[in-house]
Amino acid sequence: MQNAKLKCGLDQLQKWCQLLPQMKSMKIKVQGVEYDAKVRVWQKSDLPQLKTLFNKWSQSAYSLKEAGGRQPNFPEMLSEGIFCVFTGSVQVVKITGRKKGGIECYDLSTKKTQQIKASSNIKSPSSFGHYSDFDEVHWMILHQKGGKFTGEFSLYKIPRDLIVGHPNFARLAPKGKRPRFPLLGVVKKHSRIPYLKGTI
Repeated sequence: MQNAKLKCGLDQLQKWCQLLPQMKSMKIKVQGVEYDAKVRVWQKSDLPQLKTLFNKWSQSAYSLKEAGGRQPNFPEMLSEGIFCVFTGSVQVVKITGRKKGGIECYDLSTKKTQQIKASSNIKSPSSFGHYSDFDEVHWMILHQKGGKFTGEFSLYKIPRDLIVGHPNFARLAPKGKRPRFPLLGVVKKHSRIPYLKGTI
């Protein structure tokens, strides 16, 4: 019965994922060079859909944890979609003529490339590709109460130099390995105050 409920929830989640905003063509600048890109433009009107997806994931995560399993990672599509709705950035799906390089979102006003990291446990490590040329990282903390996700989140902005200058990044990235380290210590050095708080 437990497995059947989980499968039903995950099947429903996959069904909702098919209702993502349509991709659009757009030119973006990366490190001063202009490229053709495919992006998704998330709007405030997409928030109810994201809330439904979030609730489905949250229910599945809680059921798996209660059954003694490992809590699944928060889907990138959700974290990036939520980020874009609340900040006005666009989600980068594909860049023609170059590696994506950890570029997940793009700020249309500042022309900054962004990578989004979401954590339900602030002490858990985040991983980065060895080839990363984003301008800034945005760390999304998902809040819980009584072991369940509330839908509330906080966002912290981390400049690129604090990521690539981290000892683990400097040591592992040149070897083609994925650096992993908690972002909590990085945030404490840069800014203890989130620049945005929201509720899905």
